[in-house]
Amino acid sequence: MEATMLLCDYADEVGGKLYIMGGGWSQAGANMPLTLALAVKLLIPWDQTNKRHAMKAQLVTEDGAPVEQDGKPVVIEGEVEAGRPPGIVPGTPIDAPIALRFNSLVLEPGGYRWEFQINHETIARASFKTVTR
Repeated sequence: MEATMLLCDYADEVGGKLYIMGGGWSQAGANMPLTLALAVKLLIPWDQTNKRHAMKAQLVTEDGAPVEQDGKPVVIEGEVEAGRPPGIVPGTPIDAPIALRFNSLVLEPGGYRWEFQINHETIARASFKTVTR
């Protein structure tokens, strides 16, 4: 599988499309509440459609250590499954847009990275830094 992931202020998935606001940033304020979203365009191969796949998005430091808020890792886990629309040519990969939102993260100054996994394999990363303003 392939994925394209974008950091943004807000993202939503409606009717198979991603709606993104404030997308494409790589720097944010440190030590203040940060609300952000991950806009993910997942491309599922034809032979992997109509199957459930484990999904995980986790925030780690630039050294790969899990980031915690209130003693819990900043992570979303779930499953994703895409079906084949009627009439589509066999072998055509299927888009699966995903919007993940995170509210009021307070991060110290430094480097961070979102890692997006499907079936325990990291297929997309998005890095950013937090700075004191």
